[in-house]
Amino acid sequence: MQQLLENVCRGISAASLPDYHCNNNVWMRLFSDASERDLDTVLQNAHALGFSVYAENRLENNRYVTLSQEKTMLHAYYIPAEQKLRVIADDFTVQFPAVPQETVYRCETKLWMIETDHTYIDCGMCFVLQCADYSFFVIHVCKCMYFLKENYNDVVIESFYYNTTDPNGRDSHFWGAGNRAIMRQFDAAAESSGIPIVKLHSGQHFYVRNLSVDVLCTHEDVYPESLENYNDCSTVLMIEAEGCRICIPGDAGMQESDCMTTRFTEKTLHCDVMQQAHHGHFGTSVQFYTLANAKLVLFPNTQIIFDQDLPVYEANRAAIALADDYHVSSNGTVEVPLPYNKDTVRVLPDETFENFDRIQALWGYTYTPERKQQLFDEFLRRSSLPPMCEIKP
Repeated sequence: MQQLLENVCRGISAASLPDYHCNNNVWMRLFSDASERDLDTVLQNAHALGFSVYAENRLENNRYVTLSQEKTMLHAYYIPAEQKLRVIADDFTVQFPAVPQETVYRCETKLWMIETDHTYIDCGMCFVLQCADYSFFVIHVCKCMYFLKENYNDVVIESFYYNTTDPNGRDSHFWGAGNRAIMRQFDAAAESSGIPIVKLHSGQHFYVRNLSVDVLCTHEDVYPESLENYNDCSTVLMIEAEGCRICIPGDAGMQESDCMTTRFTEKTLHCDVMQQAHHGHFGTSVQFYTLANAKLVLFPNTQIIFDQDLPVYEANRAAIALADDYHVSSNGTVEVPLPYNKDTVRVLPDETFENFDRIQALWGYTYTPERKQQLFDEFLRRSSLPPMCEIKP
């Protein structure tokens, strides 16, 4: 792949940085002080090597082009605000669906934020989109890995869409052995499954049933800045369904946030529904949420930690102040029929409650007996159960 980069980048006078390994033997070359003419040079060289344009996209002034030749893809994009050109050589991915798909409308399109397990305070994030034909677009890496291990043969997984970084790559020593192990396990499980894998790159626009998706940012956009924060390896998506825009930043941190606010205005970042980045912990910036100006904010978190984070993180308060409504996932699965209307959102009964001993063992958090009782009474209320004082033995 690096030799292919050498060939398609000939004739570019802009300075290049050392090639970046994007995982899966996919490589990227980054040019600084570049111009859009340099992107045209890449396209000319690629055409001479037998590549043809597979898809093009523009997000404001940013230009993205994907080319293909048999099983090899080239993806090149120029960002005027940064004066940077990125060229990616990828023979790992399958082609993403670049044209709208015919969809037989059989049901309402809906988004669910699935209730989190209170015991695993920091590790619960699962969003499910029901497409118009009763198929599903599921957003969650770890749960997907567990699903693969169980080998549910009665469920058809059409494709995986993701972009993981190299677990042994740049700055990986900051991430901890546990995170690196999860990355290796997921890559191994996905690659051995036989399910087609689409490795997503910034600016690509793809379709799943009646969903239309733009890739806004990946770890490739952070380079050459630090990836010390593992969460800046997230793949950020903007999904449009039935005229409703849903932003999924995953666990994106400040590096990815700065990338997006440098490149995009509210034209690209505005949305109706926002998944709060990194569960509402330290994630994206106030500026990011201001440009997004979401009507509904979804926090994949527990109420306990939400309450602790709210006075700490200005970004959470800013997103809530701009929105019509917000929900916290520990209080029950949230169902959002699309397009979004505040009056049609439904919170399903709360099904789980904290195991305080396990929370203390995992995270070191402790709570007073009064706080535990208050939380339990609130859980009973959400679950439509009577308070303990009213339950007869």
